[in-house]
Amino acid sequence: MTETKRLSVFIYVTHLLGSGHLSRALAIAEACYAQKMKVTLATGGFPTHKLKDRPFDIVQLPPCKIKGTDFSTLYDENDDIVDDDWRSNRTGELLAALIATNTDIIITELFPLGRHQMKFELEPFLQLAQKLTPAPTLLCSVRDILQPPSKQKKITRAETYLEDFYDGLLVHGDSNVALLANSFPLKAGLLETAHYTGYIFDGKKPQKNKDPKTEIIVSAGGGAAGTRLYETAVEASKVGPKGYVWRLLVGKGLPQAFFDKLLAESHAGLIVEWARPDFPELLANAALSISQAGYNTMLDIVNARVRSITVPFSDGGELEQEMRAKLFKKAGYTSVLANAELNARSLSKTVDASLVRPVKDKQTLNLEGSRGTAQIIKQLWEDKQKNV
Repeated sequence: MTETKRLSVFIYVTHLLGSGHLSRALAIAEACYAQKMKVTLATGGFPTHKLKDRPFDIVQLPPCKIKGTDFSTLYDENDDIVDDDWRSNRTGELLAALIATNTDIIITELFPLGRHQMKFELEPFLQLAQKLTPAPTLLCSVRDILQPPSKQKKITRAETYLEDFYDGLLVHGDSNVALLANSFPLKAGLLETAHYTGYIFDGKKPQKNKDPKTEIIVSAGGGAAGTRLYETAVEASKVGPKGYVWRLLVGKGLPQAFFDKLLAESHAGLIVEWARPDFPELLANAALSISQAGYNTMLDIVNARVRSITVPFSDGGELEQEMRAKLFKKAGYTSVLANAELNARSLSKTVDASLVRPVKDKQTLNLEGSRGTAQIIKQLWEDKQKNV
């Protein structure tokens, strides 16, 4: 009897603003591990608690980050702008990790449809992968909606990488909601290599209690992009609506000084806390959620079946969250308040209107993307073996 081969998967991810990219990569890694695959995850962002106690191998590369919305300038762990020596060292560590794994499948998160500031390490990484024997199946992993490319040359550059190195695209969304072509118009032939995995969501159905829903939950992820939303919510909480308590769940990536500033504004109708692990339960038992429109947050909202207001992040010309918010509004999951229109008065007014809006009683999104991804990459590897 022939023994079934245990596939080896190598996942690359670098999160620079918030931790959504890392969360998706970790969910894929967990799903592959559950399917008896050997998993190595190389992470190039700053370490977070999400990396702890994982059953698979974690390779922590020298971490980097950005400041504000300047994605072109990278800073190292000492808060210095990275130099050529730093790039060379990190590239060497990434290549060494790939050689050590003898992998069958490689997944690069976002690149080459984004993360081009990491080209210094990913180009030699891809070149090395192409020389491995047997040749691994190479896949690009992207969320449902991408930041639309500002110039045609960015599309052409991505197409060249895909044609030269990749075997397919993993789109972590539902084709009934959003198509890759809506935000990143690739050639028709390349769009045909896109496999829609479903949305990656590893949460469970939260417990709902029978108590009256009187809390308004405000959340904005783990990055600095949500500071204005928190500050505006503090001001809006002072004017109503009556009978409700606002609970701000502050992302743990924000400075203690910022948290303390918000905490000092606490009053009978405002609770300020660090983000909590029971967020799904708090959301499911809330009267209303106020948040940005990041990938993971929108899925939490859908899963909780809670009324929601989304204020999509749009600084620095970012369009991804705005597009997602509009699509989810069209599907009946949220109200939208434009970031440019955000102030205490507009937020308070939107809260009043949202509290009387019916809750969507049925969700039809495919939330099985973790398992779907593991199944698809296995099938793509098998298909490639047949053509070798």
